[in-house]
Amino acid sequence: MYMSDLKPTYKERLRSLTGGIYIESNHVGAIFRDSQFSHFIESGWHPPLSGWDQKLIAQIPVKIYTEALKIEALSGDGWPHNLTASIAFAFNPMKAARVRQADAANLALNGTNSRLIREKVLREAQYGARKAVGSYNAEQWLTGHIRRAVERDIRHHLQAVLTDLGVSIDPTSGVFLEALTPPEAVTRVQNTHYERRKTIDGMCQSF
Repeated sequence: MYMSDLKPTYKERLRSLTGGIYIESNHVGAIFRDSQFSHFIESGWHPPLSGWDQKLIAQIPVKIYTEALKIEALSGDGWPHNLTASIAFAFNPMKAARVRQADAANLALNGTNSRLIREKVLREAQYGARKAVGSYNAEQWLTGHIRRAVERDIRHHLQAVLTDLGVSIDPTSGVFLEALTPPEAVTRVQNTHYERRKTIDGMCQSF
């Protein structure tokens, strides 16, 4: 049982002596009944569990994670691009939809260092990123004007599939597209087109 570093009050000592439960700040408690998930309890003091078959299994930290996303994704016209992005998200299983809280508890309690939830967010980010990149052709990517739109598309995908599991994505900084590198062939073609247009424009201005 966790106790604060500060000297406990009389009420806190009484709660401890009578079997009260203390959940640390920025944590949620996972209560199981008959070895099955029952419900979560928030941080702070709680009275003793009412049923003999109930048990506090773990205190789950509520914190922000940042994951690096590095994939190859095809543009709408089939060119492979190397994408690098960072995904920041918070995971609070207590905020999961009631029908998904058992799933959220499983993701939080299995694996080390919240491995399962981090892997799930990265898988969904990969899917959302590939879908977003495929919505544009290579020439559009070279202009650099659609990156914010792609960040938004990835973020919206993550929110749509993960919010009911207690995952939240910051609406401004949750998805940051660091780099999207086109293949050299696309760059060469684009440069050739640019030089050709510049030559034509120069000839037109001379008349």
